[in-house]
Amino acid sequence: MTKTSKLWILITVLVNICLGFGIYACKLSKTSDTAISDDGEYILKYEWPEKPKMGTYTLKANFVDKAGNTVEDVDIIVNYSMPTCGTHSKPKIETMKQNDRGDYLLPMNFVMRGDWEIILSAQKNEQEILKKKIILNI
Repeated sequence: MTKTSKLWILITVLVNICLGFGIYACKLSKTSDTAISDDGEYILKYEWPEKPKMGTYTLKANFVDKAGNTVEDVDIIVNYSMPTCGTHSKPKIETMKQNDRGDYLLPMNFVMRGDWEIILSAQKNEQEILKKKIILNI
């Protein structure tokens, strides 16, 4: 084997390793993210403590203003379903509950493997101020 062939093999292996790490990182990034309102005034941070699989996993969210202060009197409504199931997947629409620390929590039950569409809608005084769409693969 020539030096050039060995070099190309080494480069190919290194590229595949880097791509593998990139794909793994992309999958992990779906367990937490941040959304910013169109006017830049509000920030919604959400996370699952671990990557959801089939079963019940609690979604945790925080809603703050651009200064980082918790915003009171906000409803975070979660609409989730499996669009690939067509009419067989009735969307679940639930409001997250806020605990004493200001965290919004919602146990979500993922009953099938596949892509789940999750829409988070933050509303204040019945006006939507932020919306985030998530595609989560179970």
